[in-house]
Amino acid sequence: MTSEQVRARFKVLETEPADEFGVARLRLQPAADYLAAEAVNDIAVELIGERVVSIRLVYRPFALWKHQREFSDWLSGTLKLPRAWKPLMVGSIVTGMEMECAGFKLSAALIGVKIPVVYLSFLDAAPTLSRRQAERERRLREFFKP
Repeated sequence: MTSEQVRARFKVLETEPADEFGVARLRLQPAADYLAAEAVNDIAVELIGERVVSIRLVYRPFALWKHQREFSDWLSGTLKLPRAWKPLMVGSIVTGMEMECAGFKLSAALIGVKIPVVYLSFLDAAPTLSRRQAERERRLREFFKP
């Protein structure tokens, strides 16, 4: 999707201009026509150039799930996705679940064990960002070279 297509379909609540790596952000109003507006608290998209590269959905707090796996299993059932989730770990603590499929990465987490968050990212965006970050670091090293 392009920025123009997003703006035609959703009401944009907030726009952040592109950062130093060319990533711009839009916060969208959940629309009853497209999503369960009563369940979704916040929608944000990131764009590189004029193309959407990630979508973040923050659901309203629920006491429905006790841990990350329950939430990811619910997502699989609701979105008709395979149960191919892998845990995201920080030390021995599971902080979320993720899977990769058809050029996308889907991540799911319960923030504070209450607030469900889902990220959908286009995998081809990561190398572009890495290349831009490396180029910025190279320029900084050159600038500060004695």
